[in-house]
Amino acid sequence: MEGQFQVLFEKMQLEMAKQTNLIFERMDERLEPLIKENKIMKSKIEALEKKIDHLEKDQKKNNILVFGLEENEKSTQGLLQTVQNIIRADSKISIEKCDVSKIHRIGIKTENKIRPVVITFANYWKRIEVLKTKRHLKQIYVTEDFPKDVLEKRRELKPKLIEERAKGKTAYLKYDQLIIKDGYPSKEKRKRDQSTSPDNQNHAKNNRKQTNPNPAGPRGVVRPSPPRVISPYKISNKICDKKLYQKRNNNLYVATLNVRTLLKDFRLEELEHAIKAIKWDIIGLCEVRRSGEEIREYNDYIFYHFGEKQGIYGIGFVVKKYLKNNIISFEGITERIAILNIQLPGLKQLSSIIQVHAPGEKDSKTAKDIFYNDLTRAMQSVNKHILLVGDFNAQIGSKSNKDEFVLGNYSSGYRNDNGQRLVNFSYAYNLKIMNSFYKKRKSRKWTWISPNGRDKNEIDFILTNQKQFFNDVSVINKLNFNTDHRMVRANIKCDQKKSRKFVVASRVLSLTQSALTDLENKISNIGNYITLQERYDAFEKSLKSKTQQVEYGSKLSPNSPNFIRQQRDKQVKIPFTTIAVR
Repeated sequence: MEGQFQVLFEKMQLEMAKQTNLIFERMDERLEPLIKENKIMKSKIEALEKKIDHLEKDQKKNNILVFGLEENEKSTQGLLQTVQNIIRADSKISIEKCDVSKIHRIGIKTENKIRPVVITFANYWKRIEVLKTKRHLKQIYVTEDFPKDVLEKRRELKPKLIEERAKGKTAYLKYDQLIIKDGYPSKEKRKRDQSTSPDNQNHAKNNRKQTNPNPAGPRGVVRPSPPRVISPYKISNKICDKKLYQKRNNNLYVATLNVRTLLKDFRLEELEHAIKAIKWDIIGLCEVRRSGEEIREYNDYIFYHFGEKQGIYGIGFVVKKYLKNNIISFEGITERIAILNIQLPGLKQLSSIIQVHAPGEKDSKTAKDIFYNDLTRAMQSVNKHILLVGDFNAQIGSKSNKDEFVLGNYSSGYRNDNGQRLVNFSYAYNLKIMNSFYKKRKSRKWTWISPNGRDKNEIDFILTNQKQFFNDVSVINKLNFNTDHRMVRANIKCDQKKSRKFVVASRVLSLTQSALTDLENKISNIGNYITLQERYDAFEKSLKSKTQQVEYGSKLSPNSPNFIRQQRDKQVKIPFTTIAVR
């Protein structure tokens, strides 16, 4: 009986084990998708954390922290001015207003503690320049602005840093790492002892023969050094050809640039600082991203912008101050099109500079049609001299046939849909795409670069209906301004030759009263002729017949002919003799 119970108990154990394994297998099957999903979520969270760390690091890469600066400023402008003065006085570094994007204090204001100042530079290299010379700053202490996790790691590594330095090793913190180097072996400085020479021994250099002891020639005249070989128009040597210099200065520079955004005032200050290094007179701007229409006047230039929505599209112009009286009007057509009507110096006719920003290649056909319809409407009210500039988002490609007079010989690549639209529009209004008329290297033709840096295309152009006024169209490749476009600039000649008027002194014909009466009768009879040509011929014949009857006054007096005759009679006649020659 006990044996039967034992066998039954073992069977029950085996059955329970099977049921348990089956339950665990089913649970694993159901939990497996959840486990996989959990792993995916963990990897995504880790990636997001890395992105957050990267963004925080990138946000602080242009920052510095300033400690020990007294809180006696009344405004942000005063705080910036104080920092500028201290850094300029101690480290001899000049920080302009356009170099600083933002400045503020951090922390809660208390009476016993001075809050640090965070300075965000617009340029990374200006931050590096300040940090390199921070040891010269005596009134303040400057350091980098690190994220919180990096600060914690640096605090943890600081005891180890002190310990290693106590051992005589070279140790320092680099971001969130401790760098330890063994002490550099001191190099033995050896210097050759000076050898003693007898007093009567002559050195080799004293035995050398001086071939030209003095600069004087054989006749005792000092021979001057040959002049430098230099082109005559270089101003540095003050040997300037006046005509060439004047011709160079009489050029006008009209440019276009996609600035990506000028929504904040510091971006406009960055642009102002960047264009100081180039020659320009008028710059058309697109993607200004400011709403409304406004004209602002600054010290050196006039800024105009027009936009419909804040933060998107927008168009504008920057015009130098000396052209203020030449400006006729600014016209904002749409958020993609604006017109500057101006009297350019040296040009007789009025000019219209049209700045545009065309839709992209991937935009809808409707958006492209609306843009070119608006541009066609704008062309109805422009002046005789037209400059159409801007970002057309078009690749015009090379000439498809010789009949394409709107293109020059130096266009290349393929043509997309926007490019064909631009060529068709140029045909309609007899405009030349000036970028293609001047030979440039491939590196000096592209105007836009993709975010990954692989693709470079020429999509910004300058067009005109009067090609004869242009000297050159080029791409500015060293503009220190943060944008993915490059500036396209036209060099326009404004020193047109003035035509001299050939003035002939008018002479009043003296006709007698009878001659005038006869002429009036002949003119009155002209109506008897039928055709217009017959009337004109009769009128011309009448005038010519009367002008031939007019006696023109002589330059000689009435007694002059008698005097000439008397002098001729007094002349002695000398007989002609022949002499025989043997």
